[in-house]
Amino acid sequence: MSLWNKLRRRRTTAAAVLVFLTLIVTPYWASPISPIAVRQTPATPEKHVADASFQEFELDHPYLEAVDVLPDGRVVFGTETGLIFELPVGALSPEASQEQRPREIARLSGQSIGIAYDPDADAYWSATFPVGLQRISSDGSVQDINLGLSEPVTFPDDVAIGPDGIIYMTEASTKYTPVTTAPNAPYVLWDFIEGRANGRLIAYDPSTDHADVAIDALAFPSGVTVSPDGTALLIVEVSRNRVVRYELEGTGKGSLSVFADGLPGIPDDVFVGPSGHVWVTLVAPRSGMMEDVVGRHPYLARLISILPWRWQNAMLTPTESGGALLMLDEQGTMQCERRLTQGFPPANGAVLGEELLLGRLGGHEFLLVDPSGCALAE
Repeated sequence: MSLWNKLRRRRTTAAAVLVFLTLIVTPYWASPISPIAVRQTPATPEKHVADASFQEFELDHPYLEAVDVLPDGRVVFGTETGLIFELPVGALSPEASQEQRPREIARLSGQSIGIAYDPDADAYWSATFPVGLQRISSDGSVQDINLGLSEPVTFPDDVAIGPDGIIYMTEASTKYTPVTTAPNAPYVLWDFIEGRANGRLIAYDPSTDHADVAIDALAFPSGVTVSPDGTALLIVEVSRNRVVRYELEGTGKGSLSVFADGLPGIPDDVFVGPSGHVWVTLVAPRSGMMEDVVGRHPYLARLISILPWRWQNAMLTPTESGGALLMLDEQGTMQCERRLTQGFPPANGAVLGEELLLGRLGGHEFLLVDPSGCALAE
């Protein structure tokens, strides 16, 4: 073998060794995350799986994620541009005229991820990303709520009004947010694959203007709603594929328990349907690669976290592959799953008459889903 070939082979070997050592060493000093090995609870076989019957209503506004329905049937929703709109009664029906267009009621300094109407105050409460909790008066004025917490809120996610008027807001993460990292960092993915309980639940009392951290360790908490019996909150933990229950009354007040575990998809929101059942929106099927490979080998999670940010962000970019709705009974037992076969995944949900109104993680549409098929399947 010539000297030149020997040198070339040695350089190739040296380069391979260098690449190997880089993969071994780099994650421990360059990785922005500190993952733990998490084995998710296996999905429980669900009942009555079928395609959902739904209608789409397209509007001239992007990313209709936050949505709520007022007692008189009006619909309020937020958009990616920070605008809050109201739709008149009957606007989301096949017979609606083109004149029934959304009316702008407020302009926020961020995007409303979750919104709830407060009939006692005739106002709205918004989990505004990344600002925090905001109050929207009926005249459209917006008030930033200074929660006075030692650690400010930078990743608000959803909001619910308790039976006693307390405002509850989930914060998906205190560690990975556009404020604590960088606006274009893949902070959602980092929190998700790290597997730690970096989120919290915040309770704000408007009557005293005082806020407390009700729960300081939740695994990417997203949707929150009052339970059908009004005695607890139901909270989605996205990176645990489950819903937990937080007691508001009785001897167990303040305690936390698992309400529904092993959900068959990645959850986003939880809300109570017209018949008193609990509904969970599922944005995608569970990932065997994420759970069985990445979730069990923290080193691989570190490797993913040092890839180019645009690659990482693409891993969680919503696609028009549909999603699903899961119906639970009051004990958290899965009763029925309805697949959404097209469009962007479902986001927040609310009840509109006898149907389920869903926002979406992308696009310009609302979904109106008929839940009667699940009722017939019981």
